[in-house]
Amino acid sequence: FTAMIASMAIGLGIDYAIHFISRLRDELRVDGDEPAALKRTMRTTGVSIIINAFSVGLGFTVLLAAGGGAFLKGGKDEEVLADETQMIQVLGAIRTPTPTAPGQTPARPRT
Repeated sequence: FTAMIASMAIGLGIDYAIHFISRLRDELRVDGDEPAALKRTMRTTGVSIIINAFSVGLGFTVLLAAGGGAFLKGGKDEEVLADETQMIQVLGAIRTPTPTAPGQTPARPRT
């Protein structure tokens, strides 16, 4: 696992999370209904993030056919790891945030 792949994977995961959380906050400002805001975010930004992750994953997969070249000298294992890391980070970015247990209300209202 090269440092280049690790830094790109972390950067992409952070980018996806920031994008998703930013949109979720915007949606929460609309009516404050967390489940509805999450559904709206998943239908819009969530879909975009997933499409982007698959596109980036396909880009890394192309390196398998190219043999990695100067970009990746570690071999095909790194390209596969990059693809897998990408998918794991997408799943983390779209994970349902649950600040309280189901059926409970927050101790103080959100602002």
